[in-house]
Amino acid sequence: MDTNVALKIARRFITLPLDKRRVYLQKMLEEDVSPANLPIPETQSQFDPVPLSFAQERQWFLWQMNPDSAAYNIPSAMRLQGELDVSALERGFNTLIARHQSLRTTFQQQDERAVQVIHPQMRLTVAVHELDETPGVLSPEAQIQAFVAEQAGQPFDLVNGPLLRVSLLRVGAQEHVLTLTQHHIASDGASMRVMVDELL
Repeated sequence: MDTNVALKIARRFITLPLDKRRVYLQKMLEEDVSPANLPIPETQSQFDPVPLSFAQERQWFLWQMNPDSAAYNIPSAMRLQGELDVSALERGFNTLIARHQSLRTTFQQQDERAVQVIHPQMRLTVAVHELDETPGVLSPEAQIQAFVAEQAGQPFDLVNGPLLRVSLLRVGAQEHVLTLTQHHIASDGASMRVMVDELL
C-alpha cells in the first residue's frame, strides 16, 4: 500500500468518533487491511484545543483538590560513577524534551473543561547540589537519602510546569546521585523507564 494512502486511512480512522471507528475498522478488516500495519499519523493539529484523556482528567481533578500533594509524583534515583559532564547531561534531557510532547505539556482550565497546552519548547536546567561535608552533620548516606526524599516530595504545578524535575547531588568528584521526578499526569512507570533508556 502506498505510504500516502496508508497515512490518509490512519488519519481518517483516528479522527472518527468511536462508534464510526468500529464501522470503519470492520470495513478495513473486510478488505484485509490491518490497522497494525498503518502508520501513526500526527493528529494534534486536528484538535484545537487538545482535550485531556480520561486518565489525565482524573489526575487534573485530584491535583485541583490538593495541589501541594506529591502523591502522584513518579520519582527515580540513580547513582552515577565516574566523571560527569553536567552540561552534556542537561543537553541530553533537553533533547528528550524536544522529542516528546508529553514532557512539554502543561494543563489549563478553559471554560468548562481542562485542555492540554503543548509548548513548542521547554528548557530544563539540571539543579546541582553539593554534599555537606561540615563535621557533625548527617552522614553522606543519610544526606543522600534526605536529598532523594526531598526531590521526590516536591509538588508540581500542572498549570505552569515543567512536569519533569531533574536534580543532581555531587557526592564526590567521581560520584553523583541523579534524581528524576515526573508527575503522573505526564508519565507512568513504563514511560519513565523508556525515558531513562533513551537518555542513556
